[in-house]
Amino acid sequence: MSKSSAFENDPKAQGILAAAAKVFSEKGYHHASMRDIAKEAGTSLAGMYYYFPSKEDMLFSIQTYCFRAVLDRLEQRIAESVDPHERLRAFIHNHLSFFITNVREMRVLSHESESLTGDYRAPILELKRAYYQSLEEILRAIAGTDWDEPTARRNVLSVFGMVNWIYTWYDPQRDGTAEALGDQMYALICNGIAAAHS
Repeated sequence: MSKSSAFENDPKAQGILAAAAKVFSEKGYHHASMRDIAKEAGTSLAGMYYYFPSKEDMLFSIQTYCFRAVLDRLEQRIAESVDPHERLRAFIHNHLSFFITNVREMRVLSHESESLTGDYRAPILELKRAYYQSLEEILRAIAGTDWDEPTARRNVLSVFGMVNWIYTWYDPQRDGTAEALGDQMYALICNGIAAAHS
């Protein structure tokens, strides 16, 4: 299993992960090589292997960092309110603000979600499940009714479908700040298109 958590605050390790995210996002995980990443990071293969023993270890580290960071930030934001509507707004703002500033990582999470294998896969699935459940709890509280599993699944994944693909179209000059965009998405989710544009 990954030893990279020991280097979480090491600038060299973080630089290698940033390079890996760039290469994975451009070439795809399966077409990227360790040599590609070392070249992008400006380091030797031996130096890179000191931090990350494999390409899969890098992918695992990128996904772990992203999910932990967004979950930790979310916990801090929703702790400020018990109102489910405010929690939903905080969830959307948190998601957009993180991934707008981590576009390459977002692309990797979206396109390489099934690329991890073996012992690397379970911890990421657990983090993803925690993130999914946090949104499900918020939406259930807003609805005020007891959804069955298929209804909950459709509603939660519809919201994720809205916020997860922002990296494919977001333009800060045309679409504004993460906060402004988050407010519009919040209105769309809660009230529909007419309310969002009234």
